[in-house]
Amino acid sequence: MRNRFQWNEVLVALLAAYMALLPQFYLIFSPMNRHSLLWNRGYHYAILSAVLILAAIYWTGYKLLQKGARNAPVLRHVVTALAVVALIGILVRTVVSLLDRGQVLPSHVQAILDLRVSKAIYYLLLPGVAVLFRPDRCRRFVRATYSILAPVMVIGFVWPLTFVEFKKQDLAPPAALFERYAEAPVADRNIYIFMFDAWTHDVVFGEQGMLEEMPNLKELLRTATCYHRAYSGGTLTYISVPRFLLQTDKHFASLSPGEVANLTYARKAIGADSIFTHADAFVRVVSGFGLSYEQFVGSSVEHCSSFHAHIAMPQFANVKDLLWTQMAWVRHFGVSLRPEPYHYLVWAEGQKKMHRLALDVIAKLNAPTFAFFHYYVPHWPYVWNREGLKQELPENGVRWSHIVEDYRDNLRYVDTLLGEITGALKVAGKFDGALLIVMADHAWREDPEVLSLDTAEEEADPQSRLKHVPLIIKEPYQHQAAEVNTPVYLTDLYPFMEPSLR
Repeated sequence: MRNRFQWNEVLVALLAAYMALLPQFYLIFSPMNRHSLLWNRGYHYAILSAVLILAAIYWTGYKLLQKGARNAPVLRHVVTALAVVALIGILVRTVVSLLDRGQVLPSHVQAILDLRVSKAIYYLLLPGVAVLFRPDRCRRFVRATYSILAPVMVIGFVWPLTFVEFKKQDLAPPAALFERYAEAPVADRNIYIFMFDAWTHDVVFGEQGMLEEMPNLKELLRTATCYHRAYSGGTLTYISVPRFLLQTDKHFASLSPGEVANLTYARKAIGADSIFTHADAFVRVVSGFGLSYEQFVGSSVEHCSSFHAHIAMPQFANVKDLLWTQMAWVRHFGVSLRPEPYHYLVWAEGQKKMHRLALDVIAKLNAPTFAFFHYYVPHWPYVWNREGLKQELPENGVRWSHIVEDYRDNLRYVDTLLGEITGALKVAGKFDGALLIVMADHAWREDPEVLSLDTAEEEADPQSRLKHVPLIIKEPYQHQAAEVNTPVYLTDLYPFMEPSLR
């Protein structure tokens, strides 16, 4: 009985350690995230090692407390009660953290849960009171809950062995292409498509919109057409972007959202016609975040690159970083054991790299060019303003109580990017003759006004609020502003491109 009891303690310590660390790596269980995070075996080994080490710390600490209280029955009860409180607290913290990271709760609820007072209540006070007044019931709850979690942990340990590994891709500009066309005359026909991420039409163009705060966008609209009822091909990036790129393929266009998602997850070359397939007279460039663009268009373009969140969760990289996450709570007492890593800044660095690539393509690629760039703004993290990165960065890239204000700051950065893009086109002498398309892959999903919407229902609705995005098209040699208020779908834009492709 004694040995069995000790093994039960070890198992509970393992379960507690796994649950404590789960919020740091839960993203790996989504195929889409594994690609974005460039999953590899090293991450798996780091997770396993961190769980084992943390479990050893938990078990050793508990045994030392037990040893210190072995001659005092009252203290033994106190140690047991503290252990139960700790186990309940770990469960509560994990659930709250997953809800936070998964952006499940309304922003005002999340803002309340993030308060220090709130955390003290649901991490410590409520479990402590429950154990004080219902100790036996709390012990049964802990025993039952952790028994249920045991097979979940085993699956969580073993399943990653089946995951496909991904390698980091170099985002170096296509130097060979630049050199080949450096001395060529400036082409008089080019197509540039700029797709931004999570940009809702009404935030800029609605009654309370911020168009007046976006001077570069206003300047572009003087010689472009604004489509006020434009809708993307999906409510999620991995559905809307493939549908846009492969809109010329009739079979792909007939696929359901679930079928598109499954193909995206598979990471295998699809072999479908894309908007680039019949543009052989152009140098074709595709770059963007998150997706494997090679999967969709790699065989029909001269340069294709993706940037990823390969260190978006740096805790994946090594055991030490994973273990340090368990000490973050001490900062609430003014103790700084280690600088808080702003892991989301990898998105910012990737964003900067891709923007430089876009500007280089405009400035240096003197050949008929058909280019597509998928920018990761105004999407989370909310760290931008008109000048670029903010001086003070929020933890986890978001301040839930200021999310609308911070999203609008990200949009001001979008305006800065648009100014740099149009400025580069004008300096290169390519603005007037270019077909320029500015749009978004889907609307802002973290908007407090749409958080309660049912995602499945919205995906099925071709004119969903989650698909209502800006669409600005500047046709070659267009010199007047225009507005269109009839529905337009981003999956039907190829006819706008065909005249420039001839």
